[in-house]
Amino acid sequence: LDTGGTIAPAATVGLATGQALLGGGGAIDLFDGFDLFTFQAGGGRPEISFGAVAPGVDSLQPDHVALADQSILIGLSFTGGNNAISGNGVTTVRLIDLAIREPTGDAGGAGDAGAHGDGIHITDSSDIRIDRLVFSEETGGFDTGDGIDIRRSSDVSITDSFIDDADRTGIRLVDVADFHIDTVEIENAHLIGVLLWRTDSAGVGTNTVNALTVDRTDREDGIRIIDYAHITFTDTTILAVADGNAGGWDTAAAAIRFRHVAASGVAGSTGISFDGLTVANDDGQGTTGHMSAAIRGQGGANSAITVRNADIAGAAAVIVREAGSLAFTDSGSDAGNTASGHVSTCIGGGIAGPIVFNVAGPGTFSCP
Repeated sequence: LDTGGTIAPAATVGLATGQALLGGGGAIDLFDGFDLFTFQAGGGRPEISFGAVAPGVDSLQPDHVALADQSILIGLSFTGGNNAISGNGVTTVRLIDLAIREPTGDAGGAGDAGAHGDGIHITDSSDIRIDRLVFSEETGGFDTGDGIDIRRSSDVSITDSFIDDADRTGIRLVDVADFHIDTVEIENAHLIGVLLWRTDSAGVGTNTVNALTVDRTDREDGIRIIDYAHITFTDTTILAVADGNAGGWDTAAAAIRFRHVAASGVAGSTGISFDGLTVANDDGQGTTGHMSAAIRGQGGANSAITVRNADIAGAAAVIVREAGSLAFTDSGSDAGNTASGHVSTCIGGGIAGPIVFNVAGPGTFSCP
C-alpha cells in the first residue's frame, strides 16, 4: 500500500491465511524456499481512514482489518473504524510499526458486547506480537475503548509501544496466559492504565512486565490486577493517578490495585512481584494525582505480593484488606515488623507513609 493521499476502503479488509499488508517504505523478510531476503516497498506510508466522526458520537463504521492466521501488518496508519484491527480465533499474528488514531466504535456495555472502539481487539487467539504501536485519541468525548484489548488468548507480546488518551484502558488483558509487556508507555488513560483480569482458573502461564510507565489516569488506577496468580514486574513507574479527581472510583484510586491474587494452590505460581517500583503523585510535568495509596486491594488468604527496591511518595504507601503475604524487601528500613497489628510503617529506603491493614491484618508481613 502506497500513499497517494488517504486510502478510504469501502469495507473491512478481511485477510486470508498468510496474507500481509505492507505500507509504502516498509520492509518484510521473505523466503522463497531457498534463500531469505528482505523486500523493501517503494513509496511512503499510507493513511487508511473511514473518515472523521464528531467527538462523543459512536460510529457505525466497520473495523479496518480482520486478521487471519499468519497475518502480518507493517508500516500502516489507521484513522477511525469501529476497531482499527480485530481478530478472533487466529494464530501467529505480527503487528509491527502501526499508528492508530481515534477508533470510533461504541465502547459501552460489558464483556465482549462492549468491545468496540479499540485500537487492537483480539479474542481466542495465540502467538500475537505487537511491536512499535502508537495509539492516540485526540478529540475526546469518550468515544473510544481500549488501546489494546486481548481476551482468552495466550502467548502475547506487546513491546516498544506508546498509548495515549485511551478512553477506557491503555492495555486490557482478560484471561491471557503467557503475556509479556516490555518498554511500553501509557499516558492520559481516562480510566485505567493497565487492566490484567483472569476469570479462568486454568493456564496461569509465565507473565512478565518490564519497563512499563503509566503517566496520568483521569479517574481510576494505574494498574489493576484481578485474580492473576503470577506476574513479575520490573522497573515499573506510575505517576499522577486520578488527576481528574471527578469523584467515585478516583477517591480511592491507587497506583496499583489488586484483588484475589492467589499464589498457593496454583501450579507454577510465585505470586505478584515488583522489582524496581516508582510511584509519585506528581509526574514532573505539572500534573498532580489524587491517589489514595500506592498499592491497594484485597489479597485473600493465599496471596503473595512482593515489592523490592521501591521509591514511593504520595499518599499512604499501602492499604490492604485480608492480605495473605505482603513483603517489602531491600527497602533499607529499620522500622521492624508489626505483623500482628493493623498498621505497620516502612520509613526510609524510598518508602514513605503507613502500611494499613483494614481488616484482620496480614498472615505474613516483612518490612526490613
